[in-house]
Amino acid sequence: MKDIIITKHYLERFFERILSKECTYNIKDVINKMESMMSDYEYLAFQSFKSSPTTVKLPFGREFHAVVKNNVLITCYKVDK
Repeated sequence: MKDIIITKHYLERFFERILSKECTYNIKDVINKMESMMSDYEYLAFQSFKSSPTTVKLPFGREFHAVVKNNVLITCYKVDK
């Protein structure tokens, strides 16, 4: 996931919705946390669809989705079950 662009909005939402912490804007922490939360299948799907020219919702960590388009992480949210 080294070639992906993470927006400021994504960082803020990740800290708010997933970590429930004050945002530090540390991109490495976010990438490491996302990778640790992903199953092998989620990681493969992410690698396959992250460069899609259309907006794609990709699952990670069983209860979250990341919205990505053209190698840019846009936002993330918790999925209601």
